[in-house]
Amino acid sequence: MYRKEGFRVRFLGLSAEIEEKIRSVMPVAERKKHKTSLVPVTNTLIFDLDHGTDLTRLCSLLDSLNLRPDQYDVWGTLVTSSDNDGIDVPDYVLRFIRRTNCKVGFSFVNIGPDDDRDDNGEDQPSRPEGDDQEHETGEGESHRLR
Repeated sequence: MYRKEGFRVRFLGLSAEIEEKIRSVMPVAERKKHKTSLVPVTNTLIFDLDHGTDLTRLCSLLDSLNLRPDQYDVWGTLVTSSDNDGIDVPDYVLRFIRRTNCKVGFSFVNIGPDDDRDDNGEDQPSRPEGDDQEHETGEGESHRLR
């Protein structure tokens, strides 16, 4: 079974001046193009939230910037081949969320079973190539997934 989870801090649609201030205290933050049309921003500043990362200077800076809640969040991601899985939020991530009062989002990606058996060992029908699934976003829109 394949399983990978991670947490990131994302800053959305900030000015170049604010981005530079954040990068001065978190040099690992990278500027990325936003990949979804659900959030109307053109840029994202992002870094992995790992155990042991010192966030003291970032938290102090965030206190002084007074960013709106829609300008940054913690994003948890789980990619798995399991049809039944979940994600635990570690204490260090919870402390950052509580300290900054930022938003939280999650992404779950099922890459399909390793074989034609589900997690309980039962045979599953194979999905034909090109067969799309519709995914409801909760925002009144749906997207086609492969």
